[in-house]
Amino acid sequence: MPWGGQQAFFAIHSPFNPINPVLEGQAIRSGFTYIIEFKL
Repeated sequence: MPWGGQQAFFAIHSPFNPINPVLEGQAIRSGFTYIIEFKL
């Protein structure tokens, strides 16, 4: 939820298909460890 405190939003998408990270991305909050894995 965008109103749930301090957080950043993270989203990976095609440049030909833009998205709104707040609505379709993942919230990243302070104090947590995140592991991000991606393949090209």
